[in-house]
Amino acid sequence: MIDKLLSFAVVDEFEVPKGEFGDSELGTILKIVFGIMGAVAVVVLLLASLKYVISRGDPGEVAKAKNAIIYAAIGLVVTAFAFSIVGFVVNRV
Repeated sequence: MIDKLLSFAVVDEFEVPKGEFGDSELGTILKIVFGIMGAVAVVVLLLASLKYVISRGDPGEVAKAKNAIIYAAIGLVVTAFAFSIVGFVVNRV
C-alpha cells in the first residue's frame, strides 16, 4: 500500500503533480486523520476532567477545567460530524 501512496504523482504539461487516489486509499487516509483527531479530543477531555477533580475547589482552576472540558467535547462532536459528512460525500462522489 505504501508503494501506491508514494507512486501516485502524475505530472501534467505544467509539471504540477496530480494525485490519483482510489476510494480505498482516500478512505484509509481520512479514517486515520479522523481517528487521530478523535483520540486527541478524548485525551484532552480526560486530562481536563482530571484537572477538574484535583483543582480542590479553586474557582480559577475549576473554570479553566470546565472550559477545557467544554472545548474538548465540542471538538469530539465536530470530529464525529466531520467524519460522517466526509464519509457521506466520498461515498456519493
